Amino acid sequence: RSFFDLHVKFEEMYDDAAIKIDEIAERILTLRYQPTSNYSDYLKLSNLKESKSELSDTDMVKNLIDDHGTILSQMSKVVKTAGECEDEGTIDLIGAYIRELETTTWMLDAWRMNTEETRKAI
Repeated sequence: RSFFDLHVKFEEMYDDAAIKIDEIAERILTLRYQPTSNYSDYLKLSNLKESKSELSDTDMVKNLIDDHGTILSQMSKVVKTAGECEDEGTIDLIGAYIRELETTTWMLDAWRMNTEETRKAI
């Protein structure tokens, strides 16, 4: 139902994620480690589950919100570990990502609640 609105938002999120993945890989290299770079390895390491392709718009957004919760939890662990290692660069990088993802999640949740309320009224 909300193809045009969500298509633009999802593409924005996709592009942003690609930039952040590159920044994280560069941070890992800066710390003299080798980042994961194969899609198959990402799938093995990920704690996110692939969703069905046939979802309603509100279900897609709900899945994203749930996934954001998982990602935020993981990023909090990264910040905690970076703090223990006195790695200020990683804390700064991931801290900014946390703030941005929390805002995006809030916006998606507001859209979802508004959409559900509008549909109930119809």
